[in-house]
Amino acid sequence: MNWEDFRTSLIVTKGAISAQLITETLVPDLTAECATQRGIELRSDDAQWSLSCDERHSQNIEDQVKVLSGILSSRAEGMRELRNSGHALHIEISGTVETGAKLRLSPSALAELSALSLPVFFKTSVPTDLQEEDPLAWLD
Repeated sequence: MNWEDFRTSLIVTKGAISAQLITETLVPDLTAECATQRGIELRSDDAQWSLSCDERHSQNIEDQVKVLSGILSSRAEGMRELRNSGHALHIEISGTVETGAKLRLSPSALAELSALSLPVFFKTSVPTDLQEEDPLAWLD
């Protein structure tokens, strides 16, 4: 059992965000790069901005961590500016999992995440085609 449809992302939130400000602060040069590197994308809405690396870029979470940390490691000043202006930043590793699925990250991947000095969140969802178990089934 593995994780599926996984992605590794930098998430930036604030009450109301300016996607343009965040992009200019963190990755002004990345828009063209996103177009050339399949699986790396910028997304935003009124409450959240994200820079993600997904399965289209790599089928390996370790590779996704390496790519994202490589992009962000030279942008510490921009991340500090955003935090100082009230934005919350974190790394999110998300995916679809079945019960009992495990995620293993090597010490080197953990070190790369740690070097970013950002909290790391894990967000999971379950496949939609699984039948929900009746919580009272044990009574039968």
